[in-house]
Amino acid sequence: MEERPFCPACGNYLAPGATYCAECGRPVDNIPEGAENVAGPQNQNYQYPGIVVNEEFLKELSEKRMRLVLTLLLVHGILFTIVGFVLLFDRPLIDDLSNGNGMVSWFLGVIGLSPNRLADMPDAFLWFYPLTGIFALATAAVCVKRTSYIMAIVTAGISFFTCINTVVPFLYMLLTYWMVCGSRYAFNNKR
Repeated sequence: MEERPFCPACGNYLAPGATYCAECGRPVDNIPEGAENVAGPQNQNYQYPGIVVNEEFLKELSEKRMRLVLTLLLVHGILFTIVGFVLLFDRPLIDDLSNGNGMVSWFLGVIGLSPNRLADMPDAFLWFYPLTGIFALATAAVCVKRTSYIMAIVTAGISFFTCINTVVPFLYMLLTYWMVCGSRYAFNNKR
């Protein structure tokens, strides 16, 4: 791999043939073409062809993303764990709520618990509701501690696939799973 010269002022990589540093703007005509500056980068910026990314910016962005992931997982986990266990142990209550009017019956219809669907749903599928909630909460716990990126992917995947029988939660967990997969940087750079 060919080494590139560094800016003598800020230490960032210089593009081939650059006359000014892309980071600090200092003229660099005093570095002859092909000469290597062996001092190396002196700050925490990474430069790719045409792109300069600041390390602090990456940390801040990954923290914001992780907070959003945790919020999504906690909402999904708490909601589906409660609804799932109520569905398993007090199905008449869910039948009464889904037949009524208002926000609760609309919400139950959105998560796949409409009266027609409930009547046709085998009891084995009812376990998917608390399972998706429990695995979403497990994923949130792994993400909070940032113990294992692979474990976060596995638990989020299980939560994602156990809610496959309903459209809206499936899309919600698809988004959350994608965000967990993209949070590897946050796991590598713990707080």
